[in-house]
Parts: sequence; structure tokens; C-alpha cells
Amino acid sequence: MNRTTTTWMDADRGTKRGVLALAGLLALAGTAGASPSGLNNTPTADICPTQTLVLQDWGDFGHGMESDNWVGFKYGLFKGAEIGADWKSSGAPALEPQYQAKYTVTPGGRWPQLGGGIANVSFNASKNGDAMPYLVLTEDVAGWFRAHAGYGFQDHNMGAFAGLDHTFDLLGRDLMLCGDFTQANDGHDGLFAPGFKLNLGKRTGQPDAGTGADAVLKYFVLEAWTTFNTDGSQNSYTLKLDFGFSF
Repeated sequence: MNRTTTTWMDADRGTKRGVLALAGLLALAGTAGASPSGLNNTPTADICPTQTLVLQDWGDFGHGMESDNWVGFKYGLFKGAEIGADWKSSGAPALEPQYQAKYTVTPGGRWPQLGGGIANVSFNASKNGDAMPYLVLTEDVAGWFRAHAGYGFQDHNMGAFAGLDHTFDLLGRDLMLCGDFTQANDGHDGLFAPGFKLNLGKRTGQPDAGTGADAVLKYFVLEAWTTFNTDGSQNSYTLKLDFGFSF
């Protein structure tokens, strides 16, 4: 879901102050691998709109596991291109950026959207893992849902991934239900992750859109998902907040 194209320069001074204050609180709160635009655990051929910056804060937690917090950003560099970086903001390892970049093309007609990128790039592969080049296809299936499929070429952990999503209207807001599957442990296991993404502000044109609390909420997207591992290990849960604006 990439409806984070609200123009920052068009916002009034009060709105800017409220957004920046909330963004500051997120950063102070402490809010894997660099996270390109995608579903839950997988990338898609989606990218940030040009000159749109998305700041992100998320945490992973679960029964019997130590919770992790991450902060990061992604940016629409130019048409079809996205860059980004993430930092782990709690626990070990110490703060080290992990970078990602992606480029997509949209041939049109019956051809799906094609994306190619690299994620989890760092200067310490022994601590953060190897970089993962990947290719991914995204296609809208008759307006019923969008389908995504790709392959990651990470050393010692190559594997396919796939996912589905569909966006609904929820009280004038966009709610995306989505799920993905990723091969893990060099194809011997898999990760299944159902979840959702919710634009907290109303869409432009809806009654009261852009006024009151919605003047701030329109910049935010809430994400949540659960990851089930087929190797029998403990499930994990992720809660993520995106703050996006164009300038």
C-alpha cells in the first residue's frame, strides 16, 4: 500500500507541528534486513512515489523471545526507483545501517510489473547476514486481488517468495489485507505471514478528510502481521508505523 503522497509543502503550520511532534515521539520510543516496499516479509514491485519519504518504526516480539525494535526510511528517488536504510535500535547487534535499493518497470498491457533490487546490504555480513538480490513480479488479477511472486538470491539461503493482497474501504480509509510465504533455510523451511495495512487518515474526497485529527493521521499507515515458521519455532509478531510525505 503506497498511498503516502500527501504534499508536505501544502500542509498548514499547525499540521506540520503536530506531525513532527508525533514523529519525534516515535523516534524517542526506539521507536530484518533493510525493508523495501512490500507485503509483510517479502518485497513486491511497489515503490515509494517519486520524492516521497517514508519514515518507519517497528518492533518484533513473541512468547519466549526478546523483542527487537527497528527504525528506518525509504525514499522514491526518481520514477521507478526506491532506496532505503534500516537500523536496529535495541539489543544486539549494535546500531549498524542496512541498505536497500529497488528499480521497477511497468510494461503495460498484459505484462506484470517487474521489480529488481537488493536488500540487507551492510558493511558487516558476518553480523547482519549476506545481501539479498531479488527479482519480483506484481500483477492485478481482474481487480479481485494483486498477486506477487519472486526469488531471492541470497548466498546460502536462496528461495522463492509469493504473496496476495486486496484493499478494502474501511470508514473512508484504505485497509489492505495481505499475506505472504517465503522459503527459508535454503529452501528447507518456510515463513507464512498474514497481516494488514491501514491508512489511518481518510482518503481525499471523503467527508472531513484533512481536517481535525485526520490532518495528522493522513500521513500515517499502521501495519501488523504474524510470522509462522514451518520448522516449529515460536511464532513472532510485528507492529509497524509508517510516516510518509512528499516534498
